[in-house]
Amino acid sequence: MPPAPAYLNPAPVAPPTKSESVVSLAEREQNGRIERDVIICAARRDWERVRQGLAGDKIEDGPVCEQEVE
Repeated sequence: MPPAPAYLNPAPVAPPTKSESVVSLAEREQNGRIERDVIICAARRDWERVRQGLAGDKIEDGPVCEQEVE
């Protein structure tokens, strides 16, 4: 089996610094969560495609997430 795709790498969020504003910290953490959600959705989509392929079903080509992350 080939190595894991690049989108399965962790999406790190650096710890806050003493001089960082709360708004800046919240924005960085929100961006990190959005990136992780996209990773999880893509992994779930790929997992379902593998399952469909192994079952001999037609592989559906749909969006990464049922509800796209903004």
